[in-house]
Amino acid sequence: MIKIELNRKSTIHIQQLQLQVVRMDPNDKSTLRQCRIPLRNDLTVCEIWDGVIQVGLFTPKELDKFERSKTPLSRMLDAIEKKGPEALQSFKKSLEFVDKPHLLEMINKIENKQLEFKPTMDHKDSEFQVKKEEPDVEGGSLMEENLQNYHEKIKALETQLQNSKAECEESKAETEKLKLQVGNLQKHQEELSSHNLNLNHYVHLLAEGQKTSHEYVYTIANQLEHFKCWNKYLLDQNNMIMTEKANVIYENANLKEQLRQELGKRKMVGENNECKSSKRKKKKK
Repeated sequence: MIKIELNRKSTIHIQQLQLQVVRMDPNDKSTLRQCRIPLRNDLTVCEIWDGVIQVGLFTPKELDKFERSKTPLSRMLDAIEKKGPEALQSFKKSLEFVDKPHLLEMINKIENKQLEFKPTMDHKDSEFQVKKEEPDVEGGSLMEENLQNYHEKIKALETQLQNSKAECEESKAETEKLKLQVGNLQKHQEELSSHNLNLNHYVHLLAEGQKTSHEYVYTIANQLEHFKCWNKYLLDQNNMIMTEKANVIYENANLKEQLRQELGKRKMVGENNECKSSKRKKKKK
């Protein structure tokens, strides 16, 4: 049993994969190896893709792994040897979907020759001795490695999702801060309007104060200067707040675009997986 901390569904999947690691008949293995070079020169994984899926010999994920290798068909032939005693017959059935009957005839001829020279063990004085084949554990180690890689990818995606949630929370907090800043800005604008009214009032008083004493005019001028300085200060604060607001809006827009692209990619991956799954179900039907 492969000891990996996964959920119950993954453990059942591991057990199913382990049951598939069964020895191929030595004659079938010899037949497949004698046909290896002609098959590699005259057949591609793309041509036999639908056939092997139809007979249940490989899954689309396994075929994708073969395609990513430098020698896809060689990798597929190696994997067929680990698919059990019925793997060669399933492979022959998949060749019926390919418009290359000479390949199937070649395999049948070599298979018939293997059957003609197959040793019979009914007689005690038989000159042939059948050696017990050691269990092929390479397939099990390969599946264990693939499952570990799959588990690591799941953990990486979960980490990315948690990071995205954290970024969303940070964005919400920044939005709340922005709302507070907007509220403060509105207050400052109201104060600015009030000071502008006061300024106009004092300007009017200044015009009327020309008829009064010089001391009264001097007092009004000082107050007018004070309100001008306060007005300038409020304008500067307003500009700073508007600049911060623009920066926050720009950062939020970039974050939303990144999230939208990430969700689009995941949606495309999900649609592709659903499309492949529906296609596989239709072909099985």
